[in-house]
Amino acid sequence: MMSKVYQIDNHDEAYQIWMDNGIHNAVLFHIDAHKDFITEKCEYITIGNFLNYAWDKGLINTIVWIIPTPSFLCANILAQLIEEMEVNFTLVDQSKRMLKFVMNSHRVNEVIITTMPNISFVEESLSSDIPVLVDIDIDYFVNPYVHRTYSNDYPNSFWTKSESVYQAIQSLVSKCDLITIAKSIYGGYTPLLFSFISDQLYAMLVNQTDYIQEYVYLEKAIELLNMHNYIEASKLFEKVIHYPNCYLSAITGLLYSNLFSGRTDKVRKYYSDLLTGYPQYEPYFFPVHPMLKSDHFVQAEQLIDSWLHISPESNQANLYKVKVFSCSSCYFKMGYQLYLDKIDDEETKSEKSYVMADYYLKLHLYNESIECCEKVLAYLKNNDSPLWVGQISSYESRKNHGNILAFLFEKMAIAYYKSGDFKCAQKYALMCKKIGYKNQNPQAIINTVLEKRTS
Repeated sequence: MMSKVYQIDNHDEAYQIWMDNGIHNAVLFHIDAHKDFITEKCEYITIGNFLNYAWDKGLINTIVWIIPTPSFLCANILAQLIEEMEVNFTLVDQSKRMLKFVMNSHRVNEVIITTMPNISFVEESLSSDIPVLVDIDIDYFVNPYVHRTYSNDYPNSFWTKSESVYQAIQSLVSKCDLITIAKSIYGGYTPLLFSFISDQLYAMLVNQTDYIQEYVYLEKAIELLNMHNYIEASKLFEKVIHYPNCYLSAITGLLYSNLFSGRTDKVRKYYSDLLTGYPQYEPYFFPVHPMLKSDHFVQAEQLIDSWLHISPESNQANLYKVKVFSCSSCYFKMGYQLYLDKIDDEETKSEKSYVMADYYLKLHLYNESIECCEKVLAYLKNNDSPLWVGQISSYESRKNHGNILAFLFEKMAIAYYKSGDFKCAQKYALMCKKIGYKNQNPQAIINTVLEKRTS
């Protein structure tokens, strides 16, 4: 029987699909560079913890986490994984092929960590009458190391390809109940250049074939791009741009290949095409977000400057430029106002104010920092959580407010304390503590504020 195959934007959407299909006590083959379950208490469903909810609801009992082979072969990464897992699990079996853990609080639940070549070995050890789910995150193909949130290489490249994964899971596909494929573009986990992999895998699974010509062209074009052969890469991207399921990756590839080869007029055209067709992905037109999150400020700023050369009025590019100032040691650098003036706070859903709250705090401009925090609080009071506030979720529109409020109250407590308003500092420190936010850097100041209250 043909498995049901679903493509989803954010990975936690798989949870609802399993619920809707009446899945119960299944074994999940989770092909991902991230484990997607956590050791802390869950307050709301996100892409980082939806498997905890699947366990709690009895949708799954066993997770077979297929991690990238380079991670499994690295002794340091495995040791780190074991240490993380042993917070809530007990390691009961370890071999060259797999690690097996059982949950301390619910011994029926288990996690098996292995690699793609060992799927059949693990499959043979499981009961044949248990429902089987296959769950694939596209970031698996470009992020070979599970201790990294993002792939830190740019231009990104494959460490494995769809054909290899399709062949490895053939025996599973024939017996599984359903398959979910997460694109994971939001948040910057899967670079736009590789967005085609979701459609490629879907076509392979539905059509039961591992060779589709247009996707082979795309793979080759990306390889040429990474070899700095921009002209030939551009020709192959042009070859597949008229295939609908290849368009986003192809237009992104044309943007990059023409940018790196200095063809500015073409770059502006392709950028305009991207902005017209995919405005929701503008923060990810260039992989600046993961670079900033990984503290690669110099590399990020080079890309941002190229971006600003193409589109000097872009809210997103100018916001990223200000983020570089705020995140790195160059935040006293002159000229930030030039970029700040081009950013519309409403267009960025108050992210401009949030960035500037931290920026002003570093510059000891405490009243300005407090004012920015209040702007963000006013926005959150009347709107759903925008993507920038934290962990992405497809559930509960206000799902992220807890974390972002804690960050804001922390900044306000520190700003009021530094400006001498101890009463307001105590108020926001208490609110921050009530939420349960613990960041070691400002914690000492918050504790000082609270101590002053009781003394």
